[in-house]
Amino acid sequence: MTSEKNRRWEIEEAVDKSGLHPFGRLLLRVILSNADAQTGIIPDQFQPSITSLQSRTGICRRSVIHHLDVCDGSGWLKRQRKRGCRTKYQLTIPESEGRP
Repeated sequence: MTSEKNRRWEIEEAVDKSGLHPFGRLLLRVILSNADAQTGIIPDQFQPSITSLQSRTGICRRSVIHHLDVCDGSGWLKRQRKRGCRTKYQLTIPESEGRP
């Protein structure tokens, strides 16, 4: 049984064990580094931009966008987009990885 205190660690461990491309795993870990350790929630003021993800990972912008799309499509990431606002990210563990 995983307590709320371990949510960020639980997601990190699942990402590391996933079959995602290394760039996808790196992006998820960088996004998750902005999350609250207890809840795994990323506060609005710490939501990363594509430019900051590019800078922090060393991955070109086009690949950042591609791998975010892959992570989103495979259930690791939920994005809330609003024109003129920074994208909000929420990391999840897909059902295919053993946890809904």
